[in-house]
Amino acid sequence: MFEWLGIELDPSGLAILANPIGFFLVFSFPLMIFAAFLVSELVGPLERLVRRSEMLGRLLDNAIEKGPREGWSGYILAAVTVISLFGLAFWAFCYTGGA
Repeated sequence: MFEWLGIELDPSGLAILANPIGFFLVFSFPLMIFAAFLVSELVGPLERLVRRSEMLGRLLDNAIEKGPREGWSGYILAAVTVISLFGLAFWAFCYTGGA
């Protein structure tokens, strides 16, 4: 254990960052929030860019008709959340000596 700016840090607690799965799980939530913000800000400009092409505009209209009425972003964030939860469970299983 060492002290930095009056805070005692335990190096074994930071060991999770050395594991790629642990590193992903630690930073996945802020990355999901950033990705959701980025997608919400870029939807309008990207849609205008796609609609400039007639063929891409028709493909976008077909995708909107076939897709869910409430949008895709909730499904994407739910899938990333479920994958990260399964990743955390798998990492904990492996860390405890299960595999």
